[in-house]
Amino acid sequence: MDSLLIDFESRLVFMPDGRKVILPLMEFKILAHLYSNKGNWISCNEILQAVWGDGWIDDKHLIHVHICRIRRKLGNNNNHQYISTKHEGYILN
Repeated sequence: MDSLLIDFESRLVFMPDGRKVILPLMEFKILAHLYSNKGNWISCNEILQAVWGDGWIDDKHLIHVHICRIRRKLGNNNNHQYISTKHEGYILN
């Protein structure tokens, strides 16, 4: 296994080493949205709309904070191995 696997039903993330990561609901929704669009750049506004709905457009700080937490839990907050930042958005590698 060389990449993340997500079990959408149980809301579990499986790391390449087999470790399970349990994320709070909103963090899981963000990662699931990125996973569903793996390899494609997703803007912060698109993530906001997909996860929180229309009322949250342009609250990019909210996304940045959650992405930072997800990276920390995945153990890649320094080298951005799984989630890369790209032009006011993110991409799941």
